[in-house]
Amino acid sequence: ARSKLSDVRKRMEFIYSNAYFFQGLGIGNPWSWGHGWGRWSYILGPNISSFIQGKKILDLGSNFGILPLYMLRSGAKKVKGYELGETESSICPIYKEILEWRDDKSYEFEINNKNMTEVMSEENENYDLVTAFCSIYYLDENEIDELLKWTFDKIGMIVIESNEESAVENRQDLAQIDFLENKAKKIGFKIIHKSDRTEKYPRPLFIASK
Repeated sequence: ARSKLSDVRKRMEFIYSNAYFFQGLGIGNPWSWGHGWGRWSYILGPNISSFIQGKKILDLGSNFGILPLYMLRSGAKKVKGYELGETESSICPIYKEILEWRDDKSYEFEINNKNMTEVMSEENENYDLVTAFCSIYYLDENEIDELLKWTFDKIGMIVIESNEESAVENRQDLAQIDFLENKAKKIGFKIIHKSDRTEKYPRPLFIASK
């Protein structure tokens, strides 16, 4: 496992997102609240764990796959991820293998190296939930509308994490939680849960359902 993580480090220009596999095994700072285990422990896990139990999930913008794996470890049944980055997608199976080895358990996680919008033309299987952790605002506004409408009609439930301090060029307005909430409400979603806004964590999330 350590050898595999060493290979991962060599493939990264910098460690954007940490990954913690417990008992001292990991890559990056595990307690950085912006990514990986710290982010899961601080904001995501406490807010979404009760909603993912036994669920089949489509994850949009999966990055290196560690958050989908934490969802599976916390009770989700299956996660299928969409990630446009080729390097990120190629690392997902490595993280899956390490966590399965660590937990002595198989996790049903599949990654597609494709734009998240392709979920609308490709997915015919029944899923229970869509998750978009700091990812949906990378789309254009009309694409956000289309994806939310597809999710409303096809799935019926979505978790969206915003970024009040996004530095992504021309995406600052699209990343705001109020903007994304209003988009969801216009489609017909009802907001059933929201995380607290805090000065220390500028990435609040909400859960919306039919």
